[in-house]
Amino acid sequence: KEVVKSKQEEDAFWKSAGEGQKSKAAAKKEEEHAKKLEAAAKKQAAREQAEAEERELVAAAKKKEKVSLAPKQTMAERNAQREREEQERASAASSKKKNIVSEDEYDKMVGHENINSGLAQSARGVDAALSLLSMEEQVPMNQKAAFKAFEERELPLLRAENKGMQLSQLKEMLWKMWKKIARQPSQPGLSAP
Repeated sequence: KEVVKSKQEEDAFWKSAGEGQKSKAAAKKEEEHAKKLEAAAKKQAAREQAEAEERELVAAAKKKEKVSLAPKQTMAERNAQREREEQERASAASSKKKNIVSEDEYDKMVGHENINSGLAQSARGVDAALSLLSMEEQVPMNQKAAFKAFEERELPLLRAENKGMQLSQLKEMLWKMWKKIARQPSQPGLSAP
């Protein structure tokens, strides 16, 4: 009996002594477990709060839908709205129709006098047309084209007179000559090409 009694006392002693102090590993595991439980509880609380807010938003949206129904209208307001809708439909239908124009309106739109007809020369037959094209003095359509024709005509003559000059110098001389020509009126907007 003494052996059993001494063993029980010894077990009781170690039991009481062991409970008071836990090993570091066991204490760390318990702390980690407590932290995980706390984090899970926080997540759950956040989920519940988000769901509650979402329910409130849905309820508020439903309330707004109910409130945003059209207010009561008087007969005059309804009639005015119908008339506006009919006018919109009529204008949409008329825009879909083809535009029919009277002869006078068509003449005003299309019947402009050709301002280039004074410059153009007419020819009947191929021979007459070729002779018109080969004419040396044709009326230039614009200043740039006229200068190009002048340049083509005068550049070889200037090259023959001034053999040592560069092309840019010759073109500059041509431009000065172009400005001085008596039959060519000077224009302030005209600049060297």
